[in-house]
Amino acid sequence: MSITITLEFFLYIYLAFIVVWLIFNIVAIYHLLKYGFRNIFTFFAILFIVFCSSALLSISGNFVKQIDWSPEINLLNNSFDI
Repeated sequence: MSITITLEFFLYIYLAFIVVWLIFNIVAIYHLLKYGFRNIFTFFAILFIVFCSSALLSISGNFVKQIDWSPEINLLNNSFDI
């Protein structure tokens, strides 16, 4: 008995994590705008969040593009060939 999954499965898990992360970032910015003081510090905090998020997504995207997602992983087969 053997179960085979492709590496794309992990890509979809990663993309789901990114979507949740983006939702949390949007909620954080919303809370800064709604409940924070409206001054220059809030503006720079929002710029910092957006800049860091964009940089992390860009760096992460560059790493993800380099991976070949077509290989399969065999599970429950006593051989761990990729």
